[in-house]
Amino acid sequence: MSSLRVTVSVALAVLLSAPMARAVGAIAYNQDTQKYARTFNYSTQSAASQAALSQCGYGCKVVLEFSETCGALAADGTRGSTLWATGHAELPDQAGQIAVNECMANKGGSCARRVFACDGKRYIVGGFVMASP
Repeated sequence: MSSLRVTVSVALAVLLSAPMARAVGAIAYNQDTQKYARTFNYSTQSAASQAALSQCGYGCKVVLEFSETCGALAADGTRGSTLWATGHAELPDQAGQIAVNECMANKGGSCARRVFACDGKRYIVGGFVMASP
């Protein structure tokens, strides 16, 4: 019985001393084609950014990297416009609003949230607790 206690104690000590996993994500965007991609809950920023670029395709650039928060991309829908902006905040609606406000501040005529992602957390939308998209 004492060896069981030692084994359990050692296992618990290892678990408690292990570093917490980091949840990170990225948004990639091509302002010419307005194509985008998002990643979330990756363990490294490099992996999250690379996956977003791969999903988005040719001509895309990582425009936002985030960790354990929500990130959003807004773009101007006015014909011929290449304006865009990003934002990050605790909740997706807040991140989206920050991105839209920044886009409008840059003289965007018809800015709207295009995409968002949240990392390593839950958030509340309309009174419901949701997991990351």
